[in-house]
Amino acid sequence: MKRRIALLTAGVFVATLIGFAALPGITVAQPIKLTYANFPPAPTFPCVQMERWKTEVEKRTAGKVAVQTFPGGTLLPAKNIFDGVMAGTADIGNFAMSYQPGRFPISEAIDLPLDLPAQKRPAWLFTTSSTSTKQGI
Repeated sequence: MKRRIALLTAGVFVATLIGFAALPGITVAQPIKLTYANFPPAPTFPCVQMERWKTEVEKRTAGKVAVQTFPGGTLLPAKNIFDGVMAGTADIGNFAMSYQPGRFPISEAIDLPLDLPAQKRPAWLFTTSSTSTKQGI
């Protein structure tokens, strides 16, 4: 009985060694390269923040993730960013939902006029004071 267990253990050990020997060699993973499409021009706030985000990602991953940015619609124009990311042209895209009419119907509610004159909409949307509604804004 002891001899049988010893043979079984030795057989499992040899089979494990053969299994590891048959595996391909260990390779070092290549850095992950991502492309980021954005439509505003490079010196604007969204693109400056995109560059800061890129730097932070590369720093936190110790260079294992590299992000190549494309500001100003150089990779994809504003209206094609969503479809371009879905098709794989870019890995990441910053797009405006208002450039995609009909695609995000619930989110489009923010674009509705709300019976306010255009010049008063931003003030009404961003004012938290109840006095502005009493003034007819």
